[in-house]
Amino acid sequence: SQAYTPSTANCDLFISCSAGVRERTNVADDVGMALFISDNTNALRVVTDYNSVSVVHGANLMITHKMPSWGVSEKTFSLRSHKANSVNYAAFGYAEERYGAATHASLFIIEEIAT
Repeated sequence: SQAYTPSTANCDLFISCSAGVRERTNVADDVGMALFISDNTNALRVVTDYNSVSVVHGANLMITHKMPSWGVSEKTFSLRSHKANSVNYAAFGYAEERYGAATHASLFIIEEIAT
């Protein structure tokens, strides 16, 4: 999760985020990730992947979303994963804490475009 305050009400927000959503043990062949904002219980955007025949055991998921600025107050965005039991671990077969969390951190980019 990350709090964010737009610099102006007169802009559109372009949000891009990615994460490695994987399994460390055989829990699911399908994985997902969703983008939420603090004032809404419904997801803004959802992505999923199904892979039953691969040795990858997960996916690198990407979400892109556009929305108007809500003003200059703070709200919190959050990414939530579905079914997998690891996020941002290295994948060599089952995911492992191989290189440390910083090397596989989720990307979360917000761009403001004036309207």
